[in-house]
Amino acid sequence: MREVLDFTTITEIPRTPDFMSGVINLRGSVVPVVDLRLAWKCRKTEKTRNTCIVVVEVLMDNESTVIGALADSVEEVIDLEPDQIQPRPALEPTFAPTSSRAWESATTSSS
Repeated sequence: MREVLDFTTITEIPRTPDFMSGVINLRGSVVPVVDLRLAWKCRKTEKTRNTCIVVVEVLMDNESTVIGALADSVEEVIDLEPDQIQPRPALEPTFAPTSSRAWESATTSSS
């Protein structure tokens, strides 16, 4: 995780999947913002005074990408050493919200 931002204006991008909320300007960089609730077929994240954007750096197709994810709230941020992090569980293919191709399509279809 890079940082937690107060909710800010998200610019919608036409013809993107529902889970793609849009993009934000983060100190001059365009950062896509996703609503993981919609990606996992839950109801849309509602904006409240606690809603925030968690900015993370992820590895996608061997390339580092910065994205934001809507969060209902963040109570605490802690530092963990690499040996304190357990491997992620194997997810069923039907549970995974998107493939890298779908993400690529969502982040590049604005042209």
